[in-house]
Amino acid sequence: MIDIFEYTDYRKYLRDLFNEKKRNNPAFSHRMLARKLGLSTSNYVMLIMQGKRNIGPDLRSGMSLVFGHTRKETEYFEEMVNFAHAKTDAEKNRHFSRMVLIRKNLKKMTLDDSQYEYFNNWYNTVIRELVTSTEWNGDYGILGRMVRPAISAAQAKRSLDLLVRCGLIAVQNGKCIQSSSVITAEKSTLSPSVTSFHRDMCIRAMEALDSADRENRSMTGCTLNISKKTFNLIREELAQCRLRILELAQVDNNADSVYHLNLHLFPMSAPIKKKRPRRCKKPDTASTDKTTIERRSWLD
Repeated sequence: MIDIFEYTDYRKYLRDLFNEKKRNNPAFSHRMLARKLGLSTSNYVMLIMQGKRNIGPDLRSGMSLVFGHTRKETEYFEEMVNFAHAKTDAEKNRHFSRMVLIRKNLKKMTLDDSQYEYFNNWYNTVIRELVTSTEWNGDYGILGRMVRPAISAAQAKRSLDLLVRCGLIAVQNGKCIQSSSVITAEKSTLSPSVTSFHRDMCIRAMEALDSADRENRSMTGCTLNISKKTFNLIREELAQCRLRILELAQVDNNADSVYHLNLHLFPMSAPIKKKRPRRCKKPDTASTDKTTIERRSWLD
């Protein structure tokens, strides 16, 4: 059965959906579809599928009605069309982000205590991504050299063995398949392994400052003076951002490299005690140098 949420190209979706309905009902045709949509041209939908015509707002609604889309599927179809017709990169990004938010179908797996060994070595997460790549032919030496920084063939093999033993990778017909899209660690605050993992990834990030080209990395940050309430709002925003990024990665059919994203938000000072504002006396310019004047002005 055709799943609309597996598509980002609405024309391909329509072609596959039409072909499926044709297989299930040989009488189904472009003429029949055009009649149901109230179109005078029998091959108009075919021209849309071929990219020779675009689909207008009324026809989008009609198609969703004819194809029996749910409300969520209707919204996704609308954004998929908008994404295809967008004129600028900003418009494309906006509509694609909405598609990602509507999908919200990440398959999550929460680790139990017996699976926390997964975080013992930072490269286990990298191996989990690499072994599902069609580029890997089963050679552990090649697999280890694909990691940055490289690890040994023995380390690569032990890592894959661990992933299979923990149920994070399944081997089917000689191919490695991820058991879930996302791995979560709800008890992370209780596990030294997770703390060590984040520490190792911070080290990898520092190394990337020197080893990775600017075009292949993004290192940014900001220092903020905020309340606990705003801190919690930012933390939630970062959590939602991470989910959107995971969705973007999931629909990427041309992935060619493994990246790790660090999202750091941590205190850089003790809580600041509020003081009552005080007025500074106007400085005596005759006896006060410029530095003192500027400092008192700042305190004001």
